[in-house]
Amino acid sequence: MQLASAELLERPRNTAVLRGDRAVLYCSTNGSSLHWKFTSTNASKQYFIYDERQGLKPSLSRRNVSVQRDTNGQHHLVFATAQLYDAGTYTCQDGDGDAHAAWLAVLGQFACDFYRNYSILRVKVEGRGGERGEGVKD
Repeated sequence: MQLASAELLERPRNTAVLRGDRAVLYCSTNGSSLHWKFTSTNASKQYFIYDERQGLKPSLSRRNVSVQRDTNGQHHLVFATAQLYDAGTYTCQDGDGDAHAAWLAVLGQFACDFYRNYSILRVKVEGRGGERGEGVKD
C-alpha cells in the first residue's frame, strides 16, 4: 500500500491591489505542513515569513499581515492594508516540497498622459503627499 504524497490543493495567484486595500494570497495543502517565503521586488534573497510551528514573523504581524488557517489545510496570507513594501513574490510550499510562487503588486494612485506627437511621457504620481514626480522621456 502506497501513501499519497502531500500536494498543494489551492495555489496563490498573481494579485494586484491599490495601496491600502485588502489582499489575500490563497494556499491550501492536504499535507501536514506548509510555509510561506517572500522575495521583495528590490531584492533577490528569499526569506521565510511563515511556518506552522513558528507562526508568522513578528515584523509582519505589526504590519497588519496575518495567516488565515483552518483544519482543512488552508494557510491564506492576508494583508489587511497592503503597502508598497509588501510588493514582491510570495511562495507557498508544503512539507513535501510542492511549491508555487505568485507576485503581489501594490499600486499607488496615478495619472499618466502620453503625447505621441511630441514623444513626451509625463507621469504624475499622486498619494498622500500630493505630486511626487514628473518626468519627461524623449
